[in-house]
Amino acid sequence: MRCASTSPKGSSKRPPPPPPTPPATTTPTPPPGPPPPPPTPNGYREYDEHHLRLVREIQSLQAVGLSLEDTRPFVACLRAGHESGDSCPDSREVYRRKLAEVDACLDRLNTVREFLLARLAFQDPCLVPEPKEFQCSS
Repeated sequence: MRCASTSPKGSSKRPPPPPPTPPATTTPTPPPGPPPPPPTPNGYREYDEHHLRLVREIQSLQAVGLSLEDTRPFVACLRAGHESGDSCPDSREVYRRKLAEVDACLDRLNTVREFLLARLAFQDPCLVPEPKEFQCSS
């Protein structure tokens, strides 16, 4: 059994391949977090307390819903020598943006809640179980 061809009858040409993707012109940004320390002669890396502080900061921010990308200003703040990752203006802006997202989500949830409460309060005998003699016929 032969399958029908999508090309016109007698034409065996295939469409030309797409042009190659041009190389990226932007410089990639380094991943958030500390750069790894150089390996020791035995191949292991020894991290200091500053590296651990940065990792803990990233983990705590991700635990409350911030993305890895959102943690960049906090890491930069700590790398700049600040005591806290949230003491810099860029970090505080991330907090403001995330707070606006949470507020919008709460607004949507409150709308759903009000709708559900209104539906529960609606006393249509076809929707609310009533004695058999009052039930709507199917």
